[in-house]
Amino acid sequence: MTLLLSREGWAQRRAIAANELAPLAASLRRDLDHVIAQPLFIPSGKALYSRVGGYCETDKTELVFNPFSPHAHTCPMCGRVHTGPWHDGYWRYPYQLWLAERAVHASVLSALTGDQACAAFARDVLLGYANAYLGFPSRDNVLGPARVFFSTYLDSLWLLHVCIAADTLEAHGDATIGSVVRDKIVRPAAALIAQYDEGLSNRQVWNATALIAAQRFLGAPASDPVMTNAVASLETIAEKAIGADGASFEGDNYHQFVHRGLWYAVTLLDRAGIRISERFRSRYLAGFATPFVVAFPDFTLPARKDSKFRSSLRQVRFADWCELGLAIQPDAVLEHARSAMYADDLPPGDTGRARTSGEAERNMPAVRLSPTDLGWKALLFARRESRPAVAPQRSVPSLFTLESQGLSIVRRNGGDIYIAMDYGASGGGHGHPDRLNLLFAAGNTRWLDDLGTGSYAERSLFWYRSTLAHNAPLVDGHTQQADSGTPWTIAEQGAFAMLRATADTIADEVRVSRTVVVADDHFVDEVRWESDRAHRLELPVHFGIAEGGPEVEATLDGHDAGFAFAHNATLRSFAAWQASRLTGSDGDRHATATISANTAWELISADGPGQPSSTSARFNVVRVNASSGTIRSVWTWDANAPNVRFTDDALEVARAGRTVRYNIDERAWTIAPVGSDAVTFVVPPRPAPAEDPTPEPSQPPPQAIRLRRGVPDRYRLGEQEYRRSDESWTEAGCPTAEVSLTASATDLTIAVAVHGTDGVFVPPDTENPYDNEQAGINGHGVQLYLDPSPELHELGVEAQAALLVPNATSAEVRALNIAGWSPLDLSAKTWGRTTDGFVITVAIPIALIDGSRLGILVNDAAPGRQRRRGQWLLGASGPDWAYLRGDRISGSSLIPVEIV
Repeated sequence: MTLLLSREGWAQRRAIAANELAPLAASLRRDLDHVIAQPLFIPSGKALYSRVGGYCETDKTELVFNPFSPHAHTCPMCGRVHTGPWHDGYWRYPYQLWLAERAVHASVLSALTGDQACAAFARDVLLGYANAYLGFPSRDNVLGPARVFFSTYLDSLWLLHVCIAADTLEAHGDATIGSVVRDKIVRPAAALIAQYDEGLSNRQVWNATALIAAQRFLGAPASDPVMTNAVASLETIAEKAIGADGASFEGDNYHQFVHRGLWYAVTLLDRAGIRISERFRSRYLAGFATPFVVAFPDFTLPARKDSKFRSSLRQVRFADWCELGLAIQPDAVLEHARSAMYADDLPPGDTGRARTSGEAERNMPAVRLSPTDLGWKALLFARRESRPAVAPQRSVPSLFTLESQGLSIVRRNGGDIYIAMDYGASGGGHGHPDRLNLLFAAGNTRWLDDLGTGSYAERSLFWYRSTLAHNAPLVDGHTQQADSGTPWTIAEQGAFAMLRATADTIADEVRVSRTVVVADDHFVDEVRWESDRAHRLELPVHFGIAEGGPEVEATLDGHDAGFAFAHNATLRSFAAWQASRLTGSDGDRHATATISANTAWELISADGPGQPSSTSARFNVVRVNASSGTIRSVWTWDANAPNVRFTDDALEVARAGRTVRYNIDERAWTIAPVGSDAVTFVVPPRPAPAEDPTPEPSQPPPQAIRLRRGVPDRYRLGEQEYRRSDESWTEAGCPTAEVSLTASATDLTIAVAVHGTDGVFVPPDTENPYDNEQAGINGHGVQLYLDPSPELHELGVEAQAALLVPNATSAEVRALNIAGWSPLDLSAKTWGRTTDGFVITVAIPIALIDGSRLGILVNDAAPGRQRRRGQWLLGASGPDWAYLRGDRISGSSLIPVEIV
């Protein structure tokens, strides 16, 4: 049995590796020369995720990964060399993935070329890991149980390569390596991974794929429950998290990650003769071309959702991707992408192939590529030809929609101009609250851009995941509610294209739409909203230097997390339809935007974070206070700013001796270029809001708590209420807690007793070195939430919360604020020790309680841990996991309270 190829398949690839692809085989062997010559190093500690590790402490740039330098890590931007345990711990993350894949790399070359040095190296790596694996502790993880790394999906990536390397060696004559790897790595690793199902996440693709590889390597039949569950998991992801066009709902960056996992999965399942559905296969096949059809003019990816900024498609992993897709079926998009990658318009350079860290993303600058720069997967599966074919000419579509993503793109000037609206799927856990976001690029210059995301551990993550950081509307200073927008009109007539969409669920009681009409030398952007009462609507515009109107100092504040990062604000005020102009320059590229609104409006300019690893950037915000309104702007991609005349029902754009009049009403946009025929876009009825394509599983509402004054209501918290991190409730020693609720005429007293511990309390002013969560969650404490009754909401009482942490040296309890909630109104708070633990007691005014909803989370900790051990949730319906929950609670976990 071999996992990837049949015996006949290996024979065919040996012949190809010796002939057509011999230059690639030789190139891959040269990558291993230095690796094999070095003493084998397997770290004794697991990988460490922290705020500092892996990033330059000066400019936040990701440090260069050098597999031969475990204690010195260089910044590619400033050249500074970083040392210390934080950086060394992070280095182990790419290194362990790199080393496992080098074992695959070497085992494949030994199987194809008979190279015994490669076989010996792969065997040494696997034996080293067999001796070390169970010594890595599964604790202090970030996202799921793991030993080698800090997250389950990374252990899955690593295990997948371990299985492939061991299987390849065993299939080509190594009689002993298989049994050692099975017993000491694969069985325990698969059991660990199988505990943690990540639903529709991109990570679950790798968990399921690793389990398929492990069960196949262990000799399990297709009917094995672990195997069938893994296949079912992938089928569900294909149905609910991948569109018919092959795009992953989590965005461009995670599409790549998902699709590479699916390639392994489909390859393994096809080799095993296990059938997958036609829907799964068709979406998988369609996914090869997806990144290339949405690429910017400079052949880089949009940074939508949690993506890295300006990732070039001219990298080895994308070239591999093209070759793997073309090996399955012909595809014009992939042929053109392949030709672009192998073009000679860039100088040759470091492709980074020798340092690739498994399938984890590490972006490299664009360089000239050739077929000899491909990876081991191409050596096993790519077509025979060793030289890139010249692809036939393919016209760039002037209007394209990636329907499953809700991304519509208009291109002009042969693809040099790129204008897009991102209105569709919110993107789940890696989505951003940016429905109706606008993108605009000209050649290499991104005028309106999504900045993507930097480090997940840095506080700046809250900026990049805010609405304010995008070119998308927000209401009353609040982050958009996570939901999907709806296409309204996506059409093209003559020289004009219209993108029109709605986002009627981004804020309560407010309906918002955006319309973009693209001509051959400019485009018009219109944002409209309507409501029954006045609201503050803001439209961030991350572009340009503002002109027009007197400028005064101002503040830019609101509830959205992005406002905390804005500073040095100035304000200009304008009357209805009075215009302001924004201008931008980038070398010989220029752009202008002429902006106005149908009522009095303000233009606020402020500094905020720019793209990740950059200094701050100036951005603008259009602000209008009204129950309904319209913001319009006219954009050009050269220095010739137009003369624009705005009225309620018309817009006139005059530039370079040409005038275009836009007549606008509720039924149609009629566009009349002077001297040419008019074009009319009829506006159909407003569509109903789109349903979220990946809704969270519905939970039954918790049973209401009914309190009698003066009568304590007690709840024992044990295994059923426990959310574990690494250890199960039993492995943690069966910890328990108790919550007591007592209503009086003046207060609700909440007493939380934790048993069997002296308490691990995080001291005041402690900084969390591991991630951007509050340090206090990593010790014992209580997270308390109050969502006021509808009647209290009407009176202006906001949702309140606090993280309650005792001070170990006094009876004081610190009430720490929780982002997105107002401070909790507490009339008393204290704590004390008990005979078998401690108790935290607080009081909330009784006037806030009746008809409101209450949430109580009790954090559990243990000495010597970096992160909390787990937490209890009052009202939980069964055991769960605590990973990535921070100081947050879901609305479905809030319990109604009645005073009877």
